Amino acid sequence: MLMKKYDLKRYGFTLAETLITLAIIGICAAMIIPSLQNVNKNTSETEISVRAQKTLTAFTNAASQIIMNNTKTKKLDNIYLEDGTTICSNTTCFFNLLGKYVQITKETVKENIEDGNNFPGAKYGVLSDGTIFGLTFTGGKCESSLKSAVSLPGSEPVDFKNLCGYIYYDANGPKKPNVIGKDRFVIPIYKTGIKLKSVTATK
Repeated sequence: MLMKKYDLKRYGFTLAETLITLAIIGICAAMIIPSLQNVNKNTSETEISVRAQKTLTAFTNAASQIIMNNTKTKKLDNIYLEDGTTICSNTTCFFNLLGKYVQITKETVKENIEDGNNFPGAKYGVLSDGTIFGLTFTGGKCESSLKSAVSLPGSEPVDFKNLCGYIYYDANGPKKPNVIGKDRFVIPIYKTGIKLKSVTATK
């Protein structure tokens, strides 16, 4: 039986075959890459939503502790320190009280916050998970208002009135987009504490 001789020079891909293969790979990549990008985007939005809710819960509990331990009328327009005579009615005092119940890793200044010009507050801090926040507290007046503030991911802007103060925070720290309603939110502080319903992200 004769053995068939093979010409080794004929083994390989032609230019047409190579181009067809590359075209198929390109089509597959065009279909898969956007899906992967959406997965990353959704994961990021979910993470921000979870951290935003966690921050709200932490400050809500802290305000409740302050009302329980440092007020005579059970309202935040009448806060006293441990001596029972020193009135706590300014941002610095309230910031220090919050620090007893919320893990604030450091104080910071507006200039150290990316896009700081759009980050309101009279005093600034960073939580243990990297959340940056700005606090404004007017104490006994409790007549402040905040217009078009978004409280949690998925919630609509609200006009808050009769506030003792507010906490403006960035749920993912200095990372972008640094936009109110996407990663930056507001927690209103009323006389009776922080009262805000949990909102699940829908956007």
